[in-house]
Amino acid sequence: MSVVSAIRCQTGGLPPVFRIDGELIAGSTAPLNRDQVRDLVYGALTQGQREEFERDWQLCVSLFIPEVG
Repeated sequence: MSVVSAIRCQTGGLPPVFRIDGELIAGSTAPLNRDQVRDLVYGALTQGQREEFERDWQLCVSLFIPEVG
């Protein structure tokens, strides 16, 4: 079973990158634009986390999705 430990969402014409079993793998989807990245990330954050990110321009966060693992 493969383990995804990180997802890097970026703009600039590059697709999302996944860390799978320690190796960085480019996603096979189309690149995301700035609004898509913001909507994806902000949709997973609490209001407090959004405020911290907007204040500090960095945020360390992890998510656990029981249905996924």
